[in-house]
Amino acid sequence: MRKRPPFYLLVIYLAVFVMALYTGYQLWHVNHLSNRMMSADMGNAVGSAESERVIVEFLDYRCPACRAMHPIMTELRERNPDIRIIYRLFPVFEEESHPHMKIALAAGRQGMFEEAHNRLIAREDPKTEEDVAALIRDLGLDEAQFTRDRNSRALMRHLDLNFKIAMQFGIFQTPTLIIGDKITTPSMYEDGLTVERIEQLLQSAYGR
Repeated sequence: MRKRPPFYLLVIYLAVFVMALYTGYQLWHVNHLSNRMMSADMGNAVGSAESERVIVEFLDYRCPACRAMHPIMTELRERNPDIRIIYRLFPVFEEESHPHMKIALAAGRQGMFEEAHNRLIAREDPKTEEDVAALIRDLGLDEAQFTRDRNSRALMRHLDLNFKIAMQFGIFQTPTLIIGDKITTPSMYEDGLTVERIEQLLQSAYGR
């Protein structure tokens, strides 16, 4: 008759099995968030969806550094019209940041993210409801749909996902750019992130 393995071996086998499951889950979770990070389900991107050169930018419309970064990103697109930028709105100012983000994402549901983004990033003070009404008119948005989308659970789930992605990849400040497997911020460089430096990162990540 075969002897049963000692109890301590059973405990070790169980521990190894649990660790293998946990490691597998962690790998799946990171891969899952990486894939979700590249999605633009709320219209939160500019540039062709077919582009092979992609930048993910985490930003907050209340963030002065993000506003300072906007002209650089605009010039970058003018010099590199083939790139795609996916915007992940990350509320570093917490609840104070949500109103602007909801406006941009609700406009994005009607294909007007870029236009709303350009207006929001150009100003520091929060928009009043009168400002929002003017934006709806100026962009030709469907007001009823805008209101539904602005207050929808889908929009809040999107912002929650942005937070989870940021935490997973150790992102705690805005603006933060992800280019290939490189995570970078203006604070990492004495003179900040210039157009030329971002182009070098694109070259390193995509070979051109």
